[in-house]
Amino acid sequence: MRIISWNINGLRSIMRKGALEKLLGVGNYDLVLLQEIRSSGDVPLTIMGMGYEAYPFPAIKPGYAGVMTLTRIHPITVVKGLGVKEFDAEGRVITVELNEFYVVNAYFPRAGDDLSRLGFKLSFCSAIEKYLDNLRSKKTRGDLRGLQHSQGQD
Repeated sequence: MRIISWNINGLRSIMRKGALEKLLGVGNYDLVLLQEIRSSGDVPLTIMGMGYEAYPFPAIKPGYAGVMTLTRIHPITVVKGLGVKEFDAEGRVITVELNEFYVVNAYFPRAGDDLSRLGFKLSFCSAIEKYLDNLRSKKTRGDLRGLQHSQGQD
């Protein structure tokens, strides 16, 4: 299985440059994890035409944060968010469940040069650690449909 993760710093920007199509055309990736999509969650037709299912989770605030997972393997479940409103509003985590494991696409917040968001970042780190521990226990004990929440935008 081939997985790649890329902080793209804007979906429109890399689409305009043709960078994503080039990557997808040569990489033969099963999963592509994109962070900082900074879009409304619209999926460009060129991506869909390349055989990927796209699962975007944009931030509520336009032009900010957001993640998108592209997959050639149809997931069992897709979970948008951690179930924590303040983090989910920024579109920071999307999880796809495959048969034997979960793939978590996460965009971790910055503390900021002045550390003004350090508390937010530390809270996020604590929340995602609990979330990942929960996922680990579900696959370990064989519960393939473990998550109950499906927060976020569709």
